[in-house]
Amino acid sequence: MLKKTCCYIFPFPAPSEDLSLKIQSQLSVLNNHYATNFVSKPTPATKSKLLLYFYNLIFVVKAILYATQSNIIYYRFHPNQTLLNISLIALSYIKIIYVEHFYSQIKHNPPPKLIRKLSLFLKLSNSTHITPTQQLKRLIQQYTSKTHKVQYTQNGFSYPKIKITNIDSATVAQLSHTLQKKSYKKIAVFSGNGDPWQPISEIIQYIEKEPNILVIVMGPYEPIKHPQFIFLGILNTETRLQIYKLADFGISIFKWNSSNFEEECPLKTREYLCMGLPILVNYFDSANDFIELSPSIFNIKTNNQALSDIINQKENKTQLQNIARKKLDWSELWKYSILKHSIH
Repeated sequence: MLKKTCCYIFPFPAPSEDLSLKIQSQLSVLNNHYATNFVSKPTPATKSKLLLYFYNLIFVVKAILYATQSNIIYYRFHPNQTLLNISLIALSYIKIIYVEHFYSQIKHNPPPKLIRKLSLFLKLSNSTHITPTQQLKRLIQQYTSKTHKVQYTQNGFSYPKIKITNIDSATVAQLSHTLQKKSYKKIAVFSGNGDPWQPISEIIQYIEKEPNILVIVMGPYEPIKHPQFIFLGILNTETRLQIYKLADFGISIFKWNSSNFEEECPLKTREYLCMGLPILVNYFDSANDFIELSPSIFNIKTNNQALSDIINQKENKTQLQNIARKKLDWSELWKYSILKHSIH
C-alpha cells in the first residue's frame, strides 16, 4: 500500500544548528510514516530586493504546488508570507494542515501589524495549530474562536546519526585531560548561541555561589578568565554531544523573562535530558509535564536551593537518558496528532 504524502514547509532562511537538528529529527519521523517533501526558503547570496522577492516567489509557488498534491501539510507559521498564508487558509478546508507556532511571534509588546496578521490567519484557517508550551497555547487561543483547534505539543529530540569524522577529538581529549587535573564536585555544561536571554555574566554571578562547580561553556562567547569556567567556543553537534558525556548537569536559558514568558521548551534542554543530564533552569520547562522527568529539572525561580539540590542529586544518567529519549521522541509526541493520519 502506498504511503500518504506529506509536505513540510519551512518559510525561513537557513535555520540555526539547533533548529536544523530539530527539523532533521522531525523529517526522519515523518519519512517513516509518509512520503515527505521538504520545502524551505532559499538563502541567496544577494542584497538585491528584486532578486530576494523573486527567490521568495519561487519558494512560495513551489510550496503551494507541493501542498496541493499532499495529503498532510506541516507549516512553520510566518506572518509575512501573505500569498502562502492565503493559499494555506483555502487548502485547510480540504487538506489536513498542522501549523507550528513559536514564542517569538507573540513576544513582549508585539507590533499590532503582526498581531493582526496572526489573528486573521487563526480566524480564517481551519488548520490545527501546534504550540510548544501551554502558555503559548493559551495566548494563541485568545485570537481564535476555534480554541479546540489549538494543541500543545512540546519540542522533542531524536538522537542524530553521528559521523565520527566530524567529532573534534583533539578538543574532547584536551578537555578530558584538563578535567582530570581539576577537583570539582560537579561539572556543568552551558551551550548557547549568544542570545540576550543567555547572559554569561549572570550565569557566572550565580554559579560563583558554589565554588565546587566547574562550567564548560560552548557557543559564540568571548572567553573570560575565571577558575570555574572553561570556554570552548562554537562546536558542531557531534563534538558537543561528546562533551555532554563529561558533565553532570546542564544549564539552560537563564533570563527567559526578558521575553515575558514564564514557560518554555528550549531545544537545548532536550539535548541535555536526552544525554542523561539533569537541568538547571530559570522558568517552567515543558518537560516537567512528564512526571518521570520532573525530578531532574531544577528551577531557581521557584526553588532557592535549586543549585544546591542539583549538586547533591545522585542521578542515574543512563536511566534519565533512556526515559528522556523515549518521552521526548517525536514519534511519541506526535502519535496523537500528525502521525495518526498515516496508514500505519
